[in-house]
Amino acid sequence: MRTIVSLPGDGIGKTVLPEAIRVLDAVGFKANYVHGDIGW
Repeated sequence: MRTIVSLPGDGIGKTVLPEAIRVLDAVGFKANYVHGDIGW
């Protein structure tokens, strides 16, 4: 299984990234997501 690091930035990143993960889950993409904060 893949591991993907999720590092949302400022601007639209905090809105778009969760939706992108939701789409990947909906199409059956299997991954472990590690959520981090880059301090923005």
